[in-house]
Amino acid sequence: MEKHKKISIIIPTYNRKEKLEKCIDSILNQTYHNFEIIIVDDGSTDGTQEWLEAKYKTNSRIIYLINSQNSGAGFSRKRGYDKAQGEYIIFCDDDDYYTDNEFFSEAVRIFEKENIMLICSNSYTRYESEDKYVLHKLNFNNLISTHEYLENFQYNYQKPNSTFSTIFRKDSLEKSNFHSMHMVNDSSIYLRSLLNEGKVFVNEKAIGVYRIHDKNITFNLKADFLVENLEEKKYIYHKIIENQIFKDPDTWFEQQIRLTVEYFLRETVSSKQEKEKIFTWIKENDKQGKQLVFQLKLFFIKRNIKNILKNVVNIVK
Repeated sequence: MEKHKKISIIIPTYNRKEKLEKCIDSILNQTYHNFEIIIVDDGSTDGTQEWLEAKYKTNSRIIYLINSQNSGAGFSRKRGYDKAQGEYIIFCDDDDYYTDNEFFSEAVRIFEKENIMLICSNSYTRYESEDKYVLHKLNFNNLISTHEYLENFQYNYQKPNSTFSTIFRKDSLEKSNFHSMHMVNDSSIYLRSLLNEGKVFVNEKAIGVYRIHDKNITFNLKADFLVENLEEKKYIYHKIIENQIFKDPDTWFEQQIRLTVEYFLRETVSSKQEKEKIFTWIKENDKQGKQLVFQLKLFFIKRNIKNILKNVVNIVK
């Protein structure tokens, strides 16, 4: 089994060598040994290269690439993907790590049984400021079609924690024209992989830990990043129409826009100009854009009022 089925684990990193060490060691602890770790360093200045060379220089399964300039995690993921030789792909962030040493072995056996495009797993979320662990358990069945998951993605069916907890069949990403992607974040990777007809397997074991801390990229988003994300969802929307994947792509597209923008408004501090850039995109690209923008602005106002009242209550206490 191991002779023919290599797994490529792609890890973008930037100035996180302490967290990266735990990530790498958790991969090296896997009982399945036919894998390669492709680390793409986005110009770290914390001594990552020297540390890696000192600790892992003799490990031939670790490939270390350095970007000529800081280009972002998406660029690094694509660069790592271009280097990957495995039949299966994992996109792992440098602050994630595995706790189940059998994860890779069990996944390869599962891939051999069915026409499975990806294996999603449960995992824990660790809130580092509180040192608290919370189980992130996926809320759909053990085996479903890719198109069913696509239709319900992040609306009725949850997304796994990031992408470290999922193994993708590489040829499914190839068929989805992965190389054309500009926005290579977790949601976009999932959506591309779900365009192809096949199965999604849910591994009910919690296989690792996704860490929440003050330097998470997802809590420091800019409008341009969001617009690129929305453009990728528009591409998926047109593919759904073109291939007649399900009946109501317009509702799906509106739901995906709403989920993306509400997250941005809820989690990111942004200027009026940043918000307007996103609202303008919605008006220009969604059939019910004006109405959706009105609803999103109302969502933002209600959220602000709720936060103000909460602060007042805390002051009174």
